[in-house]
Amino acid sequence: MPYSLSRIHFCAFTADAASLFAACVCRRPSLPPDTKMGGKAKPTKHSAKEIAKKVGEATTNKGGGKAGLADRKGGAAGHAKFKCPSCGIQSPSIKSAEMHWDSKHPKLPFVPEDWSDMHAAHGGVTTAGVAIKGAKNEKTVHQLAKTESGREKLKAIEAAKEAAKF
Repeated sequence: MPYSLSRIHFCAFTADAASLFAACVCRRPSLPPDTKMGGKAKPTKHSAKEIAKKVGEATTNKGGGKAGLADRKGGAAGHAKFKCPSCGIQSPSIKSAEMHWDSKHPKLPFVPEDWSDMHAAHGGVTTAGVAIKGAKNEKTVHQLAKTESGREKLKAIEAAKEAAKF
């Protein structure tokens, strides 16, 4: 149908300007003044940053599963540092070792030197695998330059590079 009787065509076929204005105004649906008409565009559910974060979390090894089992257990030494010479229970510090000794072995004198240092016995590092955040990442040059010990380490690295040249 080339000629439909919609509002636009009705206004176009009206005879004079006054009736044209009246016909167009009268046919409009009225909305309350505080009502806003919503757009047709669908909002973005997730930004590119959120999606990249989810992908990174899904593909990065956080220490779960078999790969991080040894780290979660604390390595060969466990998380506690000191081992009781009498019963073999481990304590994280000498203070908690003394509390253990006073409650479990009150008749014997407490001698801190008798307690074995499990971390030293197993190489000094209990965990350094995938479950430890930042365990494998070495500091950058910019991070090393911020501290005095880092600057000393940078000098040692530069000296090693110079020695390797010759």
